[in-house]
Amino acid sequence: MRNLIPNIPAEIDFGPKTYAVELVQELESSEHVRLNGNHLADWSKMRLDADLEEQHVYVVLWHEIIHAILTPPELNDENKIDELLLEAMVSAIAYGIVEVLDRNPDLVQYRGRRG
Repeated sequence: MRNLIPNIPAEIDFGPKTYAVELVQELESSEHVRLNGNHLADWSKMRLDADLEEQHVYVVLWHEIIHAILTPPELNDENKIDELLLEAMVSAIAYGIVEVLDRNPDLVQYRGRRG
């Protein structure tokens, strides 16, 4: 599905992968629980619920990016960290990043001038 929300990238490059960013109608888990987003490392996808408000989409996208950063393949079923703790940490970081970037546009411009 083509991204319809302005400024949402179609892809995110991170590590050895390029993740496709997809907006999905009525996004659900395999257990049929409604999701705002999910990170599918095996398929190199970050999926976001297409019904989210535009403002919330950016937080959910950052949430999935942080999952990609914090969830290396070494964290398999035998040595997974607590899911509830991970979700709480990822959400806090995602909201924090979005707020810092929103309140400090010069920060993004500074990075652009350096690179």
